[in-house]
Amino acid sequence: MEPKRTPVIRLAAMALCALLAPSHALAGNPGVTALTSLKFDIGPRPAALGGAYTSIAEGVYGPWYNPAGLVQAKTLEAAGSYKDNVQDTQNQYFGILSPLPTTGLAGVEKPVISISYYSSKNGSMEWNKLNTNGTSAFTGRSVSAGGDSVYSFSYAETLFVHDVTFVNTMSLRHNIGASVKVIRSELPAPDGTMPSNTTFAGDFGYQAVIPESNTRFGLSVLNVGNEVKYISVGDPLPTTVRAGLSQQVRLKDYKLLVAADLLRYTYEELNRARLGLELDLNSMVARAGYKFLQDSAEFTLGGGVRFMDFSFDVSMETGNELGSSFQAGLSYRFGTMDAEEKAKNKSKKGNPYLRPARKDSNPRQQTLPTPNQLQEAIMVPLEDAPAGQAPAPGTVLPPQESKPAVPGTKQQKPAAEPKPAKQTMPDFVILN
Repeated sequence: MEPKRTPVIRLAAMALCALLAPSHALAGNPGVTALTSLKFDIGPRPAALGGAYTSIAEGVYGPWYNPAGLVQAKTLEAAGSYKDNVQDTQNQYFGILSPLPTTGLAGVEKPVISISYYSSKNGSMEWNKLNTNGTSAFTGRSVSAGGDSVYSFSYAETLFVHDVTFVNTMSLRHNIGASVKVIRSELPAPDGTMPSNTTFAGDFGYQAVIPESNTRFGLSVLNVGNEVKYISVGDPLPTTVRAGLSQQVRLKDYKLLVAADLLRYTYEELNRARLGLELDLNSMVARAGYKFLQDSAEFTLGGGVRFMDFSFDVSMETGNELGSSFQAGLSYRFGTMDAEEKAKNKSKKGNPYLRPARKDSNPRQQTLPTPNQLQEAIMVPLEDAPAGQAPAPGTVLPPQESKPAVPGTKQQKPAAEPKPAKQTMPDFVILN
């Protein structure tokens, strides 16, 4: 009997065939595209994973790789990052996301929206003005080499959820998302001016998630839009098709995430591959990635620390012919933590039901029984004893009813009850 295959595996196989097939229908002859900064790995976590983030697509950086993954967010989140590249170039990214208070168009769950700003500076360059005879009119001066700015708005929601059977019955979630980008690019002209151009682009993404097995598949088409014209000649945008698959497994108290991506640059007709590993040690995270199917393979490293709702992450790309690049970012999640992280933090504090008693604690909060309560618990009424049989040893007899005093007789004072022993605070208090 042929084993059953989950829809996620079938989708991954179809996406792989589509990426490796020729893309003449999507593009013309291979060439050079504008805005190469749109190909960069943005965000320290995705960059440390080698860019294998299409299926994961979590957090503020998720829409850069697959806008459908945005729907995984459950609370308001903000993040920013800075990347120092080679040759005096820098990239900055800032974004914020939030779930909406109402259900989405499909009526399944609450959708999530995000807005972001991305800036890429190309550094500076030496500019010389020449006379008509070819001689220099003046000594060269340093001018800006231009740059790019991208403003984007993203929307994602869960389309539908259904059950699938593969050994066990599990739920399969289908998420979709889209982004609208406003792109402004500047490039220095030979005459020393800085012409700019503004264009629009769109991103489209799909994500399939099996929560029970922590399996995710992602497919996205990025930077679909008009060409960019600086003076008279236009260059196309770097349209990219991405497909990714990821699996997370638990190792005792830790989690290991494995991710793989395939990329297809449609206009250049180039294929790229990405691999990433992430070891989650609760409050600390270690990451590594590998980029191949390109001129020179690259290794990526990174990590992060978590403190309450803050997360600080770093990444470094090595092996590039032009040098290494460094990226750092800080993110913050507003509101309460999810149930999984609350349980994780509680386990770090030890057993919550056994804590040292404070010297200044209120005695009324103690749950230990008092001597009087113990005495009442073991009291056996005399009438409950069998007829003709003396009460068992240790039985406390009920108090006798007092008789009225006879006139002229001396009333005997009852013996004073012994004072209960002074209670001492125990070393540990058992809390209910």
